[in-house]
Amino acid sequence: MVWQVCEWGNGIASIETANTIKPFASGFNLNAAGIAAASVALDDTEFYNKSIKSNQLSKTLLIDTLNNLELEYVPSDTNFVLHRIGSPLADYA
Repeated sequence: MVWQVCEWGNGIASIETANTIKPFASGFNLNAAGIAAASVALDDTEFYNKSIKSNQLSKTLLIDTLNNLELEYVPSDTNFVLHRIGSPLADYA
């Protein structure tokens, strides 16, 4: 795996995967400060580990709540969970 920061975004992927998805990237550009911050953040192991732990805890709480509310969701290895709300959006909010 390789960390790649370029004009179309940032992420962790193999070079082959990065090159495959590049044609589908949005047209926004990252600024120099954002690129520098992303690069430096990868070296901050303590913050990285704290962020992973916090994200995992939050995701567990969310999934437990969705299960308790009997709301369907799509299992995910990402930092978000897509789920049905089961009511009008205004009621859900």
